[in-house]
Amino acid sequence: MSSIAGSDKCMERKAFIRSCFYVTKQVKYKLSKAEVYCYNKEYTKDEEAVSMRFREECPEIAGTELWKTFETKAGNDHELIVAVEKICKEGVTLAKDVIRFFPTFTLHDGTHLAGVCKWMIRLLGDKKDELTVEEAAMLVMVACCHDIGMSVSDDQRKELEAELATGDYTEEWLEYFRKYPGDEVAYHESHTVTEEMLRKYIRENHSRRISEQLTHEWPDALIQRGIHRETLIRVCESHGESLSELIDLIPLADCDLNMCVVLLRLADLLDYDAARAPERLFRHLGLDHSETAEQKLSQEEKISQREWKKNSSGHFGEIRDRCIPYIACFKDPQTEHEVKEYLAWLKSELLLSNEFLSRFSKRWQSLELPRSVDDKNKNNIVRSGYEAGDFHLTMDQDRILELLTGENLYSDPGVFVRELLQNAIDAVLTRR
Repeated sequence: MSSIAGSDKCMERKAFIRSCFYVTKQVKYKLSKAEVYCYNKEYTKDEEAVSMRFREECPEIAGTELWKTFETKAGNDHELIVAVEKICKEGVTLAKDVIRFFPTFTLHDGTHLAGVCKWMIRLLGDKKDELTVEEAAMLVMVACCHDIGMSVSDDQRKELEAELATGDYTEEWLEYFRKYPGDEVAYHESHTVTEEMLRKYIRENHSRRISEQLTHEWPDALIQRGIHRETLIRVCESHGESLSELIDLIPLADCDLNMCVVLLRLADLLDYDAARAPERLFRHLGLDHSETAEQKLSQEEKISQREWKKNSSGHFGEIRDRCIPYIACFKDPQTEHEVKEYLAWLKSELLLSNEFLSRFSKRWQSLELPRSVDDKNKNNIVRSGYEAGDFHLTMDQDRILELLTGENLYSDPGVFVRELLQNAIDAVLTRR
């Protein structure tokens, strides 16, 4: 019954959108600005068709406030809207393919990309209206494209295996083997690239692969706005680098790239909740099972299991007084410990991002980003089946020393000679 009702609503929405494309001027101006701005009669038939397909194929992105902000800023520049739709659609399409190569990873699909868009708007707060159309376009495109490097085609996989087979390793493979020397030894012994090795390599280098994945057919409407393919690639790559490395961003006239870099970085980290780790899929993948003597989990499965548990444990609340509350229900102490480590890292990233923006962003220096995460509020943290706190063992140092060196250690004062002799005998026997 609910699915039928949902289908009816969906059809009604599509019918409403179609009617807006063909509505007469008299009727059009009776609609609110928000209902009309992107359904203008000035669309060409091709632009209209592309825009309709985008809303049908990428509803998660089209429904975000960031996308609506971009469309409002773009106004009647339909060529620009269609150009941004094209790049976003490509990003969403490749993101949906990630699960094929990374079947046990937390989701990197449209849900995650929409979550990044949502957090970009939250971080901007009241300042979102100060975005230029170029900045809004850049933000929504990098939100959609920043993870496309995790998509791997069959041909690309063969190319990666061929790179290793030549023995002339690329800098990326050399860096990977320095980090995972055990994998290099295993490869030299078997001359076989395992699935797990390839996935680790792609995960480590996915931000560097964006230029390989992004279309070379770059829309003229973006070039006219000063948004070039290389610029989008550089901003996307930045989320996998340290902020201290970002010294080569060339500012655009109407787009502050430093602001875009910071928002992408933080929004990606803050989209950390159960939407990326649905419980039904967790069980379907078999990640809900504990390791037993009969059923061993691979190292990759263990890591995935922990990541799913961390994502599904909690979420971030609304920003208040430049602080983000974290609300969670933990089911085991190990997950809580690992989440706390993640939050500590996030706190350091928030401080670095504030400093980076104040130093390198002229127009967005006054943007008040969050400074910290509140993970100490007892009302926001629930633990199931255990208790946690600052527990620790203490010892009375004086009593311990007295026990080991005091007069009561041996009943006869001469016993220490026997102990020394026995130790010497044991040492000689061991050397033999």
